[in-house]
Parts: sequence; C-alpha cells; structure tokens
Amino acid sequence: MIQVIFLIAFVLRLFFMSPWLEDWDSVQFALAFDDFSLVKHQPHPPGYPLYILIGKILNFYFENPTLSLTFLSAALGALSVIPFYLLTKKLFDKKIAILTSLVFISLPVHFVLSEIAISNIPGLFFLLVSALAIYYQVPFAGLIAGLSLGVRPTDLPIIVGLIAWSRKPSQIVGLLAGVAIWLIPLIFITGPAEFRQVNSETSKYFIWHDMLFGKPFNFWTYINDRFLNLIKLFNIGYTPGFFAISTVAAFFEARKKPFLLVYLLSYIVPLLFIYNLELAQYTLPLSIVFPVFTVVFLKNLLPKKLFIPLYIIIVIFLFKTSFDTVKYQASAIPPTIEPVFYIKSNYESQDTTLITTYTFRQFQYYAPEYKNFYGKESAPKKINSKYVVIDYEGLAREIPSLSDYEVVAEKHFGPSKNKFVRLPETTLKVLKYTTLKN
Repeated sequence: MIQVIFLIAFVLRLFFMSPWLEDWDSVQFALAFDDFSLVKHQPHPPGYPLYILIGKILNFYFENPTLSLTFLSAALGALSVIPFYLLTKKLFDKKIAILTSLVFISLPVHFVLSEIAISNIPGLFFLLVSALAIYYQVPFAGLIAGLSLGVRPTDLPIIVGLIAWSRKPSQIVGLLAGVAIWLIPLIFITGPAEFRQVNSETSKYFIWHDMLFGKPFNFWTYINDRFLNLIKLFNIGYTPGFFAISTVAAFFEARKKPFLLVYLLSYIVPLLFIYNLELAQYTLPLSIVFPVFTVVFLKNLLPKKLFIPLYIIIVIFLFKTSFDTVKYQASAIPPTIEPVFYIKSNYESQDTTLITTYTFRQFQYYAPEYKNFYGKESAPKKINSKYVVIDYEGLAREIPSLSDYEVVAEKHFGPSKNKFVRLPETTLKVLKYTTLKN
C-alpha cells in the first residue's frame, strides 16, 4: 500500500513542478552550481553543501539547474512518505501509518514545497531518515543526522533534541563527526576568516530581520507579533481547520509518545522565538508530527462510523487545497519573474542600468546581460545609462546619481494567488535621464 501512495505522490509532483526560480534562495542555489561561494551568498551562510552537491549530481543529467533542484524537491517529497510510514508504523501500527501517510503527502505545506527549487523538502526527507535511524537506535544514527544538516542546517534543534532523547553518547560523537564531514571542507573552501565574517553578518541580519522583523525589541510585543505570525503561517501551510484540530490533538497525544513530544518541543520553541515567521515553509518540519497526532486523536475519540467519513473529508479537503495551489503555481509567472520579462521586452541592455533589491537575484540569473547593482550601497556614483530601473521607491531619493533622472514609467506585478511565495507582488519604476548630453 505504501508503495502505491509513493507512486501516486511522485507522479502528481512531476506534473506540477514550477519552471521558475521565483525565490531569492532558489537563485542562489542555482548559481552555486557554477560558483559555490558563501561570500557571494551562493548559497547564503551557513551553507547547504550537501544539498548543492546532490543538485549538481542531478544537473549532470538534466543540464538545467532549475529542473535539477525542482525535481529533487519533487522526488524527495514523494520519497519522504517511506521513512514517515516506517517511523509511524514503529510508533503505532500499520493502519495508523497508512492513514497518516495519506494526510502527510496531502498537506499544502508539503505538496506545494515539493514543487519548487528550495531546500525545505530535501531537508525534511533527510530529517525523517535521521529521526527513523535515531528511533531504531541504528549505530550510525548520529552520523546520518550530522550529514543531514549539510542539506538543511535549520533542523539542528530537532536533531539535538532527538539525540538527547536517545541517551547514547556514541550518537553525539557520530553527530559531531557527521557535521565535521561537510563543515570542515566548507570552512576550508571559504577561508576561515571569510567564513567567520559572512556568518557574523548573516547572524546580525537574522536577528534584526528574521527575529525582530526590523523592529526595536519589546518582549511582550515581540511575543504577541511572533505568535500571531506563527498562527498565520500554520493556517497557510495546514489550513485553519486542520491546524485547529492538530493543536488540540497535540495537547492530548504528544505526552503519550516522548519521542514525538521531544521532536515537537525541539522545534516549536525556536520556531516561536527565533526562526523566520514570514514564510510558511518554516513550519514544514512539524508536518511530521501533526498528521500523527491528529489521526490518532480522532481515531481514539470517535467511533469508527464517524471517524472514517471525517478522515476522508479531511484528506479530500487537504488535497484539494494543495492541488489548487500547485496547479496555479505551475502555470503562473511569479511576480519576481514578470519584471525581468517586462524590462527585457521594453528596454535595451546597453541603455539600461538596474539598481534592484528584492528582484536582484532574478535579474542576475534571467537577465545577466544588464548592468545590475544591489541596492544603494553598490550603486555607481556616476550612471551613464539613458534608463535606470529600480524596484524600491526609496532608492530614487537615497542615490545621489539619480538626481538627474525622473520617473517615466511605473509597473506593478501581481499579486500572486500563491500564499507560499516570498513576494506576492512587486513594483518597478523606470527613470529616464532628463538632460542627455551630446
């Protein structure tokens, strides 16, 4: 049965893979295929060396970075149901494992992220393999877990929590060895001083942007804002109804399985207090525990004649929500890509300079023939182009060399119906030199 579930999930995911690198991180991953550099944020620190390595191996066959990374998400998204099933079967029984597996692959946060070139789903697959190895007390579970962090480092709190649950000193040694296998070469390639510097800069950005959302710190405001944002992301990734049921189910069921309780707390605490709460993808690791808690809770609570129809309704509703999103996502041009097409269609590269912020990576990747500067810090002191394109209105005031330019066109792109995108809409302004010299 689980083989059939995997096959269905895999085929569906192949049909709806996004053809775009719409996310900032996605472009960085693709650029890393030819020029791996933490200094250039290809990828961004702390680095995803094993994720890039697997993607490059696929790219030898596909010869298309976008397809390679998207296929990796689709394949591992479908394949993740296997370790999920095995873990759930060990924790409960075969019937629960089958029921929860169907919910697991139908969740919007799982299905949608399986269709884009991002590291979340590959990270989830290796996290599941690590969790399975730790629960089964496999001798090299710690090593496997350490290596998995080379795919997605943000899973560290869960890995540490589960290793602590195992109470095996050898697993701690294995974890350190697994991390060392990819971290030491990463430091060597980057350079010790450069590695320390880029991670320091990223940490400062992480604290100010991801943790504080660019606001001064006030404890109660901080907690309130992050709590409300977290609920919003769960509603997007799991649907409001399923999230409500899962929350109640987790309260009653989590304490009955210490392994799952440790997993839940190891991630929910840093998620609430530390991690980025602007993107639903950061809730993905909890897709492992929420389906289990929900199915077990409802099965224990309801008689069979009520549980079965309710379960079917839940699966159908989750699948339809996911299906509508991935269908739109696969056919629509993202609002971070539309600006590139607009500029390439209307302005010649030799006459146009780009000074961009949130669309910088997309222009860099899809329109490399244009002069493209990132923000006011890198903007040239003297601009000789007839046109200048900006994606942030403040740049016109902040860059002295734009004082001789005036806005001649403004274009809006979006909003996107896809709630998982980093930017649902974008705006470009085209400025023209007002006193052209002979």
